[in-house]
Amino acid sequence: MSFSSTSSTVSENPNNTLGYLSPSNHVNSNSKIFSVEGNIGSGKSTLLRLIQSLVEDTQVVREPVNNWQAIDGNPQLNLLDAFYQNPHRWGYTFQVYAYFSRLKQWHEIRREKPFVVCERSVLSDKFIFALNGHKAGFFNELEWALYNDYFNFLVDKFHANQMDGIIYLHVQPEICYKRLQKRARDEEKDSISLEYLKDIHQRHEDWLITSKECLQEKIPILVIDGNTEFEQDGPKQREIISQITRFLQQNKSKNTV
Repeated sequence: MSFSSTSSTVSENPNNTLGYLSPSNHVNSNSKIFSVEGNIGSGKSTLLRLIQSLVEDTQVVREPVNNWQAIDGNPQLNLLDAFYQNPHRWGYTFQVYAYFSRLKQWHEIRREKPFVVCERSVLSDKFIFALNGHKAGFFNELEWALYNDYFNFLVDKFHANQMDGIIYLHVQPEICYKRLQKRARDEEKDSISLEYLKDIHQRHEDWLITSKECLQEKIPILVIDGNTEFEQDGPKQREIISQITRFLQQNKSKNTV
């Protein structure tokens, strides 16, 4: 099966905090928030493990994939698998729940360290996966209008588009596809086509690289070349971690826009 930008502006947040992170959980309300973005199979999980192990004063937040695989704790209610098996039926439902679960997760974060690095963001929920679903026909026009209506409301209410930086792990889709075949997540391994990965790659390029109104004008972006396998490559790991450490430190004293 082959799964086959709009842009957003970043609103001003005078308190220099992410409003959707609950104030009651702000152990360190001055924490800087970054996201790691990249295609399926690009190596985000490996990169996040390295960041957690090697970058000082950094807290890592993973995608809530377990929630998608077992709604209300029931593994028989696997929304991720339902989406991959029948994206035209479940595309809208999945993206609504993915957005909700990520917003809920981020709202409950206890910010305990100066840097919080999250696996993807509510922005990539929309500008990568929801937008791709619309372009691929998984969303009809009514569903797309509904999605944008509540997305825009929640972004405005909770300042959910406020981040201090984006780390984009840039990997060609053909390489992502090869890596994906080695991965253990059953829902993705046998369901995701190269064509779908090419589409998702193009959404990332449109959002972070080529769009005239894209977010690099508002949010700093670090592009990491992840085409070379780095999971077992010590020198490559040190090079990448050095880039990320500099990027975090460079944006430590900047106000969130």
